[in-house]
Amino acid sequence: MQLAILIRTIGEFYRLRHYYGAAEALARYEPYIGGLLIDAVLCLATVILLFWRRPRVAALTAAATILILLVYKLITIGAA
Repeated sequence: MQLAILIRTIGEFYRLRHYYGAAEALARYEPYIGGLLIDAVLCLATVILLFWRRPRVAALTAAATILILLVYKLITIGAA
């Protein structure tokens, strides 16, 4: 799930660039960069926890990632 979020966020830049043009896409993409960094770090943490054989903590980290990203979206990007 986290990898899908990461890929979707990276793909959003290309969608915005196609729709708005290269110069304006970067300005519209700025709110997504924070979410991308949050997901990348927590995705790495989840993978490390799985290698350390801590599946319950990894599952909690994955669930927390989704909740954190939802709150981030509501605060930064808006409910739309």
